[in-house]
Amino acid sequence: MKSMDERRIHRSSWRGMTIEVSEDSCFRTLRFGSRFKQSRMDLYDPDRLVLPYTRQMMSGALFQPTPKRVLLIGLGGGSLVRFLRRHYPDCHLDVVEISQEVVRIAERYFNVRADGRTTLHVADGAWFVQERVARLAVEQERVGGVEEACRYDMVFLDAYDSRGMSASAYALNLFQATRGLLTPQGVLIANATSSDKDLYRMICRAMERAFRGNLLRFPSDRTYNVILLGFPGARPDLSSNPLYRQRAETLAQDHCVEYPEFIETIIRNNRSFWRVLEAWSRLDFGNQSAAS
Repeated sequence: MKSMDERRIHRSSWRGMTIEVSEDSCFRTLRFGSRFKQSRMDLYDPDRLVLPYTRQMMSGALFQPTPKRVLLIGLGGGSLVRFLRRHYPDCHLDVVEISQEVVRIAERYFNVRADGRTTLHVADGAWFVQERVARLAVEQERVGGVEEACRYDMVFLDAYDSRGMSASAYALNLFQATRGLLTPQGVLIANATSSDKDLYRMICRAMERAFRGNLLRFPSDRTYNVILLGFPGARPDLSSNPLYRQRAETLAQDHCVEYPEFIETIIRNNRSFWRVLEAWSRLDFGNQSAAS
């Protein structure tokens, strides 16, 4: 919902999608053809993560606290880009956005810029990931191994338009390819929505299959946003390993993000998640058998 003093400062379109930027005395907001906020920037503290789901996406830092290379699929207003640049000055960011218009708006209104630390790619996210996987395969064949410097410590997936999640980005083949791009201690952080129950179930099943069960979910208490975390190695045990709580306390002070609360929410919401996935799997199998 818009505040009383919010005024529109930009309106354009891309492939039929309306892109609107508005601001009030405190915030600048990006919307994609709906009332929902795609991105929001604090005019007095631009690097702060304003929207709850963006802070939830930084839960990936609990598992990879010192990223050197990060891939972001979906730019929006660049909230995560600004935050990562501020808190990880030695980290290189590859940012992939399909819309040149969104990139232009992010640069003009949301303090996003390309330089030696940040590379902006105007491309389809699924194509970019597949191209990087192919490039890694060629490099591996050429030198007999893939340097970790070619992989990513964190991959953020937040690819939305006015209709919701991008079909090509939230798909099994992209999840599988992304797993191949991660370092052994890396993590995929995907912003999903549970508003469409069938689509949400399909995405969870696809990520579970791509990451061989090494998956955690982190739902919002206030919105339909659900952050899904995929790991190329074993799924972290937050409940028994004190390292994560210690790390959460340190990061909370450094980032001004509620990491200790995140840990408790993730633990609480994953106790029964595996029974849910198993039930969905049985239902899918039953539907396939009935169809045949």
